[in-house]
Amino acid sequence: MRLPLILLAITAATSLATTEADLVRAGRRVSVHAIDSTLAPRRLDDWIRAVAGPGARIAWEANDCGEATGTAADAASDMPVCVEAEARRPDGRVIHVAIGIGSSRAGIAGSPELWWALVDSGGATREYRSLGALARALKPAP
Repeated sequence: MRLPLILLAITAATSLATTEADLVRAGRRVSVHAIDSTLAPRRLDDWIRAVAGPGARIAWEANDCGEATGTAADAASDMPVCVEAEARRPDGRVIHVAIGIGSSRAGIAGSPELWWALVDSGGATREYRSLGALARALKPAP
């Protein structure tokens, strides 16, 4: 009787967040307050939409946080997993935000953390140390 329960638990654990869509869905739901305590609790996807502004086209993906080397060693490594938003604004600037949400072996695990927040503008890239700093930099001047 215990064997079916153990198999069910193993199957459920390995099926969690196994697709890119699952990872992106989980990352989009992360509260920005968990990443930057200066920000009010708000889902990452809502925050990105607000910061990017009207007319921005936002694309999401799950990736290795830029840590893969492209060698066979990658397969043996527990690679980090990031969810990245790329927001293309009508003014030509492109916002990139990557949030670490776990690893290739552990799946979605641990506290979310900022891997990068940057803005590309006409070939120049500016990186920000926090989501709050990024939001302030993109806020229109009064």
